[in-house]
Amino acid sequence: MSAPIYVIRHGSRLMPHSELDEKAILELPTEFEIEPKLKRSGRQLRLYWALMDVIAENLEQPVSKDVMSQWFKLRCGLTEDIMMRSGNIVTLPSSVAFDKLPQDQFSAYFDRVKEVARSLGYSAGMERKVREMVE
Repeated sequence: MSAPIYVIRHGSRLMPHSELDEKAILELPTEFEIEPKLKRSGRQLRLYWALMDVIAENLEQPVSKDVMSQWFKLRCGLTEDIMMRSGNIVTLPSSVAFDKLPQDQFSAYFDRVKEVARSLGYSAGMERKVREMVE
């Protein structure tokens, strides 16, 4: 099984999210084990990228939203340590992609990002602009 199967819980029953999910469920054996994972929020990820864009636009020196994202990842601890052959450890920003970061971890990271952004002067006006970009 390669792609995840998405389901929606209705009471104690699990229902396929789409026709593709239903087809995948029909191919499963009669009995199997499930490990539930929270589905990533596309809206929350769009809010994140809109926030990166708005902050990048409001800096003295223009930078891209990707550069802002890398900076926030480093600042908020969303990193990965890589050991070089020399024995030196290099800290690199991790990914916020759906397949790399579970929803609960992304939510915690995004909360830290918003705290840091507020400490840098992220205002209510900027927050409105971010929400308008996503809606």
